[in-house]
This record gives sequence, structure tokens and C-alpha cells, in this order.
Amino acid sequence: MREEITNILNRVSEACHHYFASEELPRPFIGTSVRAIFLGADPGTSNDQKFKYVFKLENREESSYFQQFIPNLDSVKLSLDNLYVQNLCRNYFTCDTQSHRDHWLECAQYWVELLKKELDSFDPMNKLPILISAYIILESLCIKGCEKPEYYYVNRMFIRKDQNQLCRTLIPFFRGGRGKYLLTNWREYSTKITKHMAQNFTLHGK
Repeated sequence: MREEITNILNRVSEACHHYFASEELPRPFIGTSVRAIFLGADPGTSNDQKFKYVFKLENREESSYFQQFIPNLDSVKLSLDNLYVQNLCRNYFTCDTQSHRDHWLECAQYWVELLKKELDSFDPMNKLPILISAYIILESLCIKGCEKPEYYYVNRMFIRKDQNQLCRTLIPFFRGGRGKYLLTNWREYSTKITKHMAQNFTLHGK
């Protein structure tokens, strides 16, 4: 695993000048009663902060990075304890994702296989869906491209296992963004997610 990560980091450093070198990468956060995987884009930061866990969840009550998703989690009756939280790109970047979008999409492909192995090891029965926190993650994972963000909310659509590289059900779960994707504004979509979660089994984490 360590050698594989080193090889990926070398490829990322060659592909993107926004790469920020660090031997210590944030660990996944694993809740006590996992019902879904929550996937972030990367731990990228422009202020040289380093995290022990993704989204700085070593201080879960103070993680401003994750707090923005809490209202939507509440809407589908999930809490942080119900999640396995990981990033697609594990390495740090020196700027936000959209500032180097094309490079990010290239770098993301280097991490997909390792992420799939990690999730399949945690959930070998492939039961847990993945909550996708940003549209750019969806773009990087869909095999034949994806629809516009609103399409999934309006039509209450998930991405099937055979339509993405992780071979798991992907659920667009974008942050509120001035209310645009706040699930209290998308009741039917929120209800579908809640029902899907109710049918799922639970894995026990830490």
C-alpha cells in the first residue's frame, strides 16, 4: 500500500504544479455504525494546514470543512457516525479544485483504483452507496460522462454500479451552496435517499 501511494504521489507531482508534497496524508474517518461512504474531492489547502483525518475530522465538532454537509445529512437521517469518510485524491493541493480543474481530473484518475481496493476491502459485499460531495468527483468517476448537476435532483436519479469506475451506487450529495442543493429544497430526492439508506445494511467501524 505504501509503495502504491508513493508511486501515485510521484505521478501527481509530475502532472500538477499545484501539488503540495507531504508524506503524511489524512486518514479516512470511520464511524461507529457505517451505512454509507462519503467521498470528498481532496484535502487541498492553500494555507499549509495538515490534517490527521479527512475534512479535519480529528476535531469533528470544529470541522468547518464538514459542517456545511450536516444539514443535508440531517435531511436523510444520517450522522457522521454512519459514514466512512474518504477523499478521492488523498494528496494536498495548494489551491481550490476549480482553480486547476483539468489537472485535478487527471490526478483523480491515479487514485481511483486504490480507492476501489480500499472500499472493497472495507465492504466486500459491495452494499454501501457513496455520497458524492462535489460534481467534479462525479465527472471523474462516471464511465461515459454524466448529466448536469440539477438533472440528478430533478429526476431523483442515482448513478448505477455499472456506470462508474468504483462499481458502487453513487448518490449526488452536493453541499448547500446558497441553498441550491440544500435537501430541504429537494424533498422528493431527499426522500429517495432516505429510503435507499433504510434498505442498506450497517458495517461497524471504530
